[in-house]
Amino acid sequence: MTEQTKGRKKTLPWIRTLGIALGVGLLAFFFAGGVFRPLELFAHDLLFRVRGERLDEAPIVLVKIDDASFDQNQLQWPWPRDYLAQIVDGIAAGNPRVIAIDVFFFEPTTPEADSELSRALADAGNVVMVNEISEEEQGGITISRYKRPIEEINEVVTLGLTNFPRDADGKVRRLLAFQQYNEELYFAWSMQAARIYLGEENFDVRSRNEVYIGDHRVVLDNQRLIVNFRGGTDEDTIQSYSAYQVVEGFVDPTNFTDRIVIIGATSPSLHDDYPIPLGDESMPGAEINAHAMDTILKQLYLHPVGDLIHLFIALLAAGIGALLTLRARPVAGLIIIVGVLLIYSLGAFFVFVQFRTLMPFVAPLLSLIITFVTNTSIQLYEEQRQRAKVRSLFDRYVSSAAIDQMLDSVESFGVGGDRREMTIMFSDIRGFTSLSEQLTPDQVVTILNEYLGEMTKVIFEYNGTIDKFEGDAILAIWNAPLLVENHPTKAVLCAIEMAQRLTKMQEKWAETGQIILRNGIGVNTGQCFVGNIGSEQRMDYTVIGDTVNLAARLEALTKEVGVQILFTKETCEQLTDEVTAVFVGSATVKGREQPVDIYTVDPQKHRLHVEAGVVLDGKPKEIEQISKE
Repeated sequence: MTEQTKGRKKTLPWIRTLGIALGVGLLAFFFAGGVFRPLELFAHDLLFRVRGERLDEAPIVLVKIDDASFDQNQLQWPWPRDYLAQIVDGIAAGNPRVIAIDVFFFEPTTPEADSELSRALADAGNVVMVNEISEEEQGGITISRYKRPIEEINEVVTLGLTNFPRDADGKVRRLLAFQQYNEELYFAWSMQAARIYLGEENFDVRSRNEVYIGDHRVVLDNQRLIVNFRGGTDEDTIQSYSAYQVVEGFVDPTNFTDRIVIIGATSPSLHDDYPIPLGDESMPGAEINAHAMDTILKQLYLHPVGDLIHLFIALLAAGIGALLTLRARPVAGLIIIVGVLLIYSLGAFFVFVQFRTLMPFVAPLLSLIITFVTNTSIQLYEEQRQRAKVRSLFDRYVSSAAIDQMLDSVESFGVGGDRREMTIMFSDIRGFTSLSEQLTPDQVVTILNEYLGEMTKVIFEYNGTIDKFEGDAILAIWNAPLLVENHPTKAVLCAIEMAQRLTKMQEKWAETGQIILRNGIGVNTGQCFVGNIGSEQRMDYTVIGDTVNLAARLEALTKEVGVQILFTKETCEQLTDEVTAVFVGSATVKGREQPVDIYTVDPQKHRLHVEAGVVLDGKPKEIEQISKE
């Protein structure tokens, strides 16, 4: 495998993982503003709930048209307008800056009552009253209508629209700050009340996101004011009195001085309440407007992050998910994800409280989790496929335990091609061709299977890999595909065990009268190329190189020398104290100009058979040229 190919194989997972992260981040950003919008809103609602009630004082008083007032005055709704005039007179006695009335007066009643209310409104001189732009379906056509109070009331008040556009989950979180009708702009009731409170004459609309009341900047989100609720209905964050208390003089008028005083319905029977983000409760429209006015006057505007920042956060979260896939195990990755989400949530809450900025939740959450889960699933699938591939490739060569070890550390070996130092063992049965001529094919197979099976067990015990069987010959390797420490020693110890195991088999064969097999073993250490070699139709994991050839030639030389095991100087120099080596001599090997020093193991220490006449005294011997291919 070339370096370029290796580099490409390492790069492809990164490209794929980051590509998935990019796609997931973009989709999460898109869906966060669509089908998952209610989840985003719910996450922002939690910020209000965790923050709790705002304790700063609001320059607003709410005079409630409530059940207590109905019980006290015994009047039916709508109340007579001269009774409403008494409420206005009682409030005006305290010199408020603004009286804001959340009651429609689109139809006349009695002339006396209408005139009395008009008089009270004119005397106060600072009254803002609600009107509306309604839409009606007529003959399949939508017709907009601008509704205003009766003329004598309309002449003495300022008008403001009261529209509560609901979010995707049906809750009210924002007010329409201004609206266009017949090419003119009409402003919200709460905006008009704030303008009069600030003593300004006009609005300066800079954009759909920004309106100025004099020097007072009002920040909007696409023409809508996001209400920074002070708290829920039950928390009484807006000072309030029942309407009957004002009429009957139970309220000190100085409580209204320099404030915005809102007159509005709070009785559930009047059905003027709306679901709000603080839990499952509803809030009267007049009180929602009170929170909106407070938001404007104190400039406590809430800022959703812009689309570019939102997209950046989504992509960043997806990038973190991708990085965790590449760098962490699944369980560790999940733990880190929980930690990241916790830190992000705490950071988002801090930013909300300190800077009133609404950070996105759904897009980063989806990006992080989906990217990690998707890439981890693909990674696990590929790992399983790779494990199956490795097992099918190597179960003929190495032991099951070795395969399990390989599968647990896939990165520690290569299934492509590699050049590394290895120890090679070549074992062959002496004179097997002539022996096989004396036997039937079935007998040959039986004897070979018994012999090769026993030798294979030994090789596996010493962490060797069976490269191939060539008839009666065995080619075994060490240090591939798994890295093996002290592989020269492991190979020679394996050769000793193979010789000892064969001795026991010979004793059994002698008792049963079977043909006795003898073998020779050659061992060599050196650089080899190992990997998958072949074609697309057939490929084998094997080893090639001069080191392999020399091991085969040493095996052939064992018969001439009269010993069972031979190995080279390169192997001998790396043996540990577990093996006692004896120098045999120098052999001239075909293909090499210089003689090769060869060694064997001490037969007495390692209990090995030596053929008659062989003297191993460590003195150099000249050995005939080896020509076996």
